[in-house]
Amino acid sequence: MPDQSVPSKTLLQSMGQQMANHKESKDLQNAESNADGEKAMWVAGAEILFVLLPFLVIAIILSYKRALFSIFLLPEWSIVSAVINGQSLVKFVSATTGRNGAHERVVFAVAALLVLLLVPSLVILSIVLSVEHVTFPLAMTQCVMFIVSLVIFSLSSFIEDCFKR
Repeated sequence: MPDQSVPSKTLLQSMGQQMANHKESKDLQNAESNADGEKAMWVAGAEILFVLLPFLVIAIILSYKRALFSIFLLPEWSIVSAVINGQSLVKFVSATTGRNGAHERVVFAVAALLVLLLVPSLVILSIVLSVEHVTFPLAMTQCVMFIVSLVIFSLSSFIEDCFKR
């Protein structure tokens, strides 16, 4: 009777084949992941080129006017930075929320919170800090933004609690 404590040659070969198949599967997944990463970089590069396109046009015009250096004084840099940051946030949230049925709504909600609440409240803060006298409409706007923020925060807390259950 053969010794059962020593694995048979066919069992070892089968295990070796399974390990090799597993390694090939992992190598294939890594190759696909690398290909997806490369595709993402090409797409991001194309998007960045279209962001830079208006600046190229402006640079050509300013160069013609012999005022190329003034391109760095344009407020468009800040505007485009805000748009790029917003798009980056949307992409990040899209990537991290998975692909459940609420995915698009979550991305929209995050974008809406930033665009409609966070940024306006920071702009109002900047104005309040930069003026000599805070006007009544500005003071009321601050208070309304505060109340809306409290309501949204309370609603968000409730929704978070519902998802945890």
